[in-house]
Amino acid sequence: MKSLMNSGPIAWMASHGIAPNLLMLALIIGGIITSMSIKKEVFPEFTVDVVQVRLVYARGFTFRDGTGEWCYQVENVLTDLDGIDDITATILEGYATIYLNVESGKETQQVYQDVLQAVNRISTFPAQMEQPIVSIWAMKKDIMDLALHGNLNKFELKRLAEVVKEKILESPYVSQIEFKGAPSEEIHVDISKLSLEKYNLTLSQVATRIRDNAVEKSAGTVKTLGGDILVTLNDRLYWADEFSDIPLLQDANGVTVRLGDVATISEGFENNHQHCDLRWKRKYST
Repeated sequence: MKSLMNSGPIAWMASHGIAPNLLMLALIIGGIITSMSIKKEVFPEFTVDVVQVRLVYARGFTFRDGTGEWCYQVENVLTDLDGIDDITATILEGYATIYLNVESGKETQQVYQDVLQAVNRISTFPAQMEQPIVSIWAMKKDIMDLALHGNLNKFELKRLAEVVKEKILESPYVSQIEFKGAPSEEIHVDISKLSLEKYNLTLSQVATRIRDNAVEKSAGTVKTLGGDILVTLNDRLYWADEFSDIPLLQDANGVTVRLGDVATISEGFENNHQHCDLRWKRKYST
């Protein structure tokens, strides 16, 4: 028994003082090198096999106005696609989002391509709807918040935020920036009752003219050997002077009455109750 204890590895280590010290040193150096290569994350990365379809339509349209039918139409088209486990949808005023869970073992990228082609083949969307946005749902990690504030009006402050955004996006380490506290820009069209009576117009007629001349419309698809090509008519307008040129009426002599002749058109922001304050001063965050 005593002979066995004196001939084991522990006994050999005890009788050779340099070997265990070298082994400990090697373990310490190896631990330091390994710790430098370990990936460190505040929030761990993980993939979610979800494809989402976002439908955006005119402000003021609700579920009762038919937006639910458009959402159901997309769901019915996507139900028969291979690789989709289940479908859920969220419908709110102004937009709807459809979430498609990918089946286990299926390629999310392939399902995304199939969903994109299926949505693009739908040509019966109303004129009030923008082109559907299909994307792979992904988690976003916030790196930092940058607040901009100063003695500027809303337009100047937002333009400054956009300049800062473009500068930051030049960095190879930043892939996406999101605005907070910046309301969406709108075109305000103010028409007096006298102007409507003068030209025998109604607000609904004016709204229809604006809707027909200032949106992006789907013009169907072109079938080719390489696949289907989506054709759209881009008549989207962005500035007040562009809206002023929208034709409303034309008489027998060819004289055209335009929107700018009967209405006051200005650029502004939507009315909402969301804003950011920094020391009681308005700010925009990126």
